[in-house]
Amino acid sequence: MHCPASAGRAARVLALAAALLGLSACLAQPPAESASARLGTVRAATRARAEDIARAFDELAPRVVKTVPGAHLEPLEVWLQQTPTLYSLRASTYSDTDGFWAEGVRRIHLRDSAEQVHRTLAHELVHASLDAVWDRLPGTLEEGLCDLVAARLVPGAAARLRAGRLATAAAAIGGLPLDVELWIEDASDGPLTARGLEARLRIVAEEPETVDPGDVFVVRAGLSTSRATAGARRAFYGLGFLVAERIAARGGLEGLLGLCQAAERDGLESIPAGSLLAAADLEPARESYLAAILEGLGPAELREILRLHPGALVEPVANLLGLGSDLEAWDDLAGVRGRISIPGSRDAVVQILDLTALRPRLEAESAERWNLRNRALAGKPTGGPASEGAR
Repeated sequence: MHCPASAGRAARVLALAAALLGLSACLAQPPAESASARLGTVRAATRARAEDIARAFDELAPRVVKTVPGAHLEPLEVWLQQTPTLYSLRASTYSDTDGFWAEGVRRIHLRDSAEQVHRTLAHELVHASLDAVWDRLPGTLEEGLCDLVAARLVPGAAARLRAGRLATAAAAIGGLPLDVELWIEDASDGPLTARGLEARLRIVAEEPETVDPGDVFVVRAGLSTSRATAGARRAFYGLGFLVAERIAARGGLEGLLGLCQAAERDGLESIPAGSLLAAADLEPARESYLAAILEGLGPAELREILRLHPGALVEPVANLLGLGSDLEAWDDLAGVRGRISIPGSRDAVVQILDLTALRPRLEAESAERWNLRNRALAGKPTGGPASEGAR
C-alpha cells in the first residue's frame, strides 16, 4: 500500500513535499531505537527488533532489484509502529493494513505485530523500487505486482498470501465453493463407516461485499485516498494479485513491464484493460475470474483457507453427528474423517483426520439447535442468523 498518486511519481513527490512543509509538525514521532542497514535506517521500539528488520532489509532489497525488471532502490527509512501512522494528529488511514510506502518522505511504515512482517517489507520495497514507467499499471495492479514479488522472495509466506488474496477475491465475486465429504469410522472392530455426508459449502465475505471484478483496473485500492470499503479493498487486492500472477506466469515480469512500456510509447496514462485481460488469458465475465481463482488454488492454499475459516465445517459436522436432535453422539467426534476439495482445481484436496478442536464451536452450534428446536415446539419464532457453514 502506498500514499496517493497524481499524474506521476515526480508530481507525487512535489505535491507531497509541499504538503509536508505545512504538516511537518504533525508528523508521527519516530520509534525510540534504531539500527543501520545498507540502504538506510530501521527504527523500532527496541534495538533488537530494529536490528532484526535491518537484516531482513539488507537481504530483501537487492533481491527486489534483481527480481523486478528496471527496478532500483535509493536510501530510505523503515519504521515499525504499533499502527502504521504518518501523522500523529490525524486518524490513521492505514489502521486495517500491515504497512505502507510514504513516497514523499521516503519511508516504509510497518505494523510491528504483523504476523508476516518480512513479507510486508518485501511488498513495500517493491513499491519503493518502481520507476515511472510502472505508473502505467491501472487500478490495483501495482498491489498485485508487489504481492507477487513478495510471495517469491518470502516463500514461507506464499501459501498464506495466495490463499488470503484469492479466497477473498472469490468470496466477493460469487463465493468460494468447497466440496465436503465426511464420515464416521467405528474402529471397535476395525475401520467401519457408520454413516456419511456430502455437502457443497460456499465461503462468502465476512462483511457483505460484492464487487465487479473489472473494477480492479479502475479502483486504486492501495491508495490511502481510496474510498472503497475495507472489504472491497481486500477483494481488489486479491483480483490484482490474480491478474498479475497470471500475466507473469505467461510472459514473466518482463512481459508486464513490456505492457507498461507499450502504453508509454502510445502516449497512454495506463495499460488498457483489454490488453491486461488478454495477457492474463482472462475474459471480462465474472465466471472467468472465478474459474481462474479455483484453478490456481492448490492443497497448500486450501489448508490455509480452512485455517482461516474453521467455522465452515461446523454445520456439516453437526449434521453428521446429529447434534441438536435426540442423538447426542459426542463420542463419535473423534472418529470423524473427511475430505475437502475445491471444484475446478485438479489437486486441491485435503484429508481430514482430526476435528476434535472444533468441539467448542460444535457445542455452541448444538446449544443453538436445541434452542431453536424447543422454540419451534413451543410455537415461537425461530428466525436467526445463518451459521458460517450455511452462508
